[in-house]
Amino acid sequence: MKNMADYFGASLIPMIVTVLANPVFAKFLSPKDYAIIGYYTSFNYLISPFVIFMSLHYYQRMFFRTDEAGRDRLRAMMTKTFLYFSLILMAMAIAVLAVYTRFNDNSDLPFLPYGILAVLPCWFINFYSLRCVDLKMQRQSKAYLKLNIVNMAFTTGTALVFVALFKMGALGRMLGSLIGPMLMFILVFKDQRKYLSIKVSKSDFKAMLTFCTPLVASAMLEFFSKGYDKVCLEETVAIEVLGIYSVGYSFARYLNIFSNAISDTFSPDIFKSVSEGKFGTCVKFIGLQAAVVSVIATVFLLFSPILVHLLTAGRYDASLPYVKILSLSAISSCIFYACSQVVEAAGMTKITFLNKVIGSLVCIWLYSYMIGRWGASGAAWAVVCSYLIFLSGLAIIVFIYKFSFFKGLMRKLKK
Repeated sequence: MKNMADYFGASLIPMIVTVLANPVFAKFLSPKDYAIIGYYTSFNYLISPFVIFMSLHYYQRMFFRTDEAGRDRLRAMMTKTFLYFSLILMAMAIAVLAVYTRFNDNSDLPFLPYGILAVLPCWFINFYSLRCVDLKMQRQSKAYLKLNIVNMAFTTGTALVFVALFKMGALGRMLGSLIGPMLMFILVFKDQRKYLSIKVSKSDFKAMLTFCTPLVASAMLEFFSKGYDKVCLEETVAIEVLGIYSVGYSFARYLNIFSNAISDTFSPDIFKSVSEGKFGTCVKFIGLQAAVVSVIATVFLLFSPILVHLLTAGRYDASLPYVKILSLSAISSCIFYACSQVVEAAGMTKITFLNKVIGSLVCIWLYSYMIGRWGASGAAWAVVCSYLIFLSGLAIIVFIYKFSFFKGLMRKLKK
């Protein structure tokens, strides 16, 4: 229970600080500023999995399957992967995004410097994320809490200085999101550089690539449930509407922070229980997560009119309808990601990828249809439904796979 409080506090305390800072941001950021921030950061859902290459999922899966010496080799491989391999991937991502925005004639938002500022944190944050996952897997909850608080202080503090003091608008907000991870990189990497001297075999790196490649592809496809809404809206609605929608989306993210905190608390237990074959325990964890998130979402919905008014300094009350709809996505996403962890822990990453491919195709049609009919409100409902589509697809594919497996087994037994 004490560990749970620390893990929950690691997300709750930064969220409280961000909430308290929100009226300041709302006072100094215009709808166009929010539109720029929302539009370019939405691409992170596509780019971040590519840059980080989902390597931490491999680390989590292998952590309980090896001894301490093996864990040091894992840490060495993660450190080298992030330092060299991910840097190349980030450069590729910036180039592709630049080409896309250059040839997107419908876009009224400049690529420079916002596009680059949106992508750079994806590389710097890798090392901080590795340290957080390592502490979480070792159940060092207090160290995990302290590290998250320091990261919050760097990121939110620098953003407030640039936005409120220097009045740099969207540029200042995004600079804060970059400088924070840069400072954390300096703080964390001095301890991680010792792993650079440990040799990593090509076979281990190849095993990681084999495991992670389907996860990378499937995670990138989550763009269609997390970021595609703003890309579509940028081409169909006024910039001011996109800005107001982005404000509503940022409020809904607070619920996702709660959901992620709960997931962070139970994810080591889920991976461990799957490795031990205790799938009944996994079901209990998923049910508990869903129940807690549902209660929090209900309370949030009840008080959302007051919260939106106070936390936007009364400037963005128009975002309330989007806040109410998007907050429901915290429930649907919580259940989906918990089930996905079980599938990943079982090593069935190809199932995850297949589900994302099929689900993304459905979501592309869904966004087009709902935004075409209901504009920004349709985009918000499409976000909620997208997680249900992915969840349903995952359940169907796993059922088909298991049915085919047992059917083949029965045939062999009869022979």
